[in-house]
Amino acid sequence: MMGANDGVIAMVSLRMGVSTINKDSGIMAISRALGADCWACTMVFGELVSVYSQYDIEVARIQREDMNRTIGAEERDASKEKLPSPWQMAGASALTSAVGLLVPLLAAAFIDDYKLRLRTLIVAVSIALLGFGALSAK
Repeated sequence: MMGANDGVIAMVSLRMGVSTINKDSGIMAISRALGADCWACTMVFGELVSVYSQYDIEVARIQREDMNRTIGAEERDASKEKLPSPWQMAGASALTSAVGLLVPLLAAAFIDDYKLRLRTLIVAVSIALLGFGALSAK
């Protein structure tokens, strides 16, 4: 659920930053779309690189142990099966960050009044962060 928290914070930061410069809802829509695309790519590729590096390190450790004959073939195969899949982790990161991005995107998307939109956004994001925090704690 950390990806969801990251998504919420990234999108609300973008929305608030853009809205301080330009209160036009059309500009907000364009910035939201571009921000969501950039954030999703950042999360997916960052997770993929991170987990793939960890995966490579663990595979190298297993191979060293195999060369030293400290583990058997069955144990080696079992160790490799327990390693996290970089692609599954990237997918999970994409999914959770997309959920997080949706909260600020949808919270005030159809509200024209700037002050009401900002208040709605703050309330929705606060509730979402509390909810995602509770889910993460469980």
